[in-house]
Amino acid sequence: MFNLWSSPTVTGCGFYGNSAMQGGGMYNDWDSSPQVRSSTFRGNSASNAGGGMFNDATSPTLTDVTFSANEAVNGGGLYNFNASNCILTGATFSANSAQDGSGMFNDSSSPTLTDITFSANTAQVSGGGLYNAASSPTLTNVTFSSNTAQDRGGGMYNFDFSSPTLTDVTFSDNTALKGGGMFNDGSSPAVQNCLFESNHATYGGGMYNTSSSPTVMSCTFENNLGYDGGGMYNINSSSPVLTGSSFGNNYAVWGGGGMYNIYSSPTLNTVIFRSN
Repeated sequence: MFNLWSSPTVTGCGFYGNSAMQGGGMYNDWDSSPQVRSSTFRGNSASNAGGGMFNDATSPTLTDVTFSANEAVNGGGLYNFNASNCILTGATFSANSAQDGSGMFNDSSSPTLTDITFSANTAQVSGGGLYNAASSPTLTNVTFSSNTAQDRGGGMYNFDFSSPTLTDVTFSDNTALKGGGMFNDGSSPAVQNCLFESNHATYGGGMYNTSSSPTVMSCTFENNLGYDGGGMYNINSSSPVLTGSSFGNNYAVWGGGGMYNIYSSPTLNTVIFRSN
């Protein structure tokens, strides 16, 4: 489906096995604001971006929508571009694949995500679950579980001054070379009441920060694993600010079971390190 200056209402529909250069299942272009409810995008593909759906300067509303087994170079499930600030509630992204941003790729876009699950998505490079480039989405009650990136950000990758806001978000069993749960590159997310549990990476099992200054409040890093920095890895003038958070039972093969700092100056207030 291609929508240009159009706002269809789509309920209980299925988009299966479709293909295109962009938006294998659906392409929404210029001021199109479709409402998609209780629908499924499965097995669609795009030779460029947005295997399931591609949004360009549009803000669709997606409720109880499933994106599964879609594939693209970027944004296997969903690609948001050019201030596409869509609203997603109760959606699931599972088993999608891409080079970057297997579940969702945000490019200069800031969607709102509530009650969303990213699971078992696989990226050849970065952002197994979610990839943000110059984007600041808002996430509430979102789960990233068992996502994989071969390089950076098994659960989430933030790049190019991205500043997402995360509240009550869980990162569990995600895997990457760097930043099993989250990788921040020149970005400053605000992370509150979040859980990083049982994520794995060579560097930064829970979180990896390079030239980044995230704000971490009332978060838990537990049972994460890394060669360096089981819980968190900070490098290249990173200055995260942590308040009221805890690091427990994280493990590093070499150094920094809880936290590893190199050329960085984090600020810690009422932070507990236990049994790392």
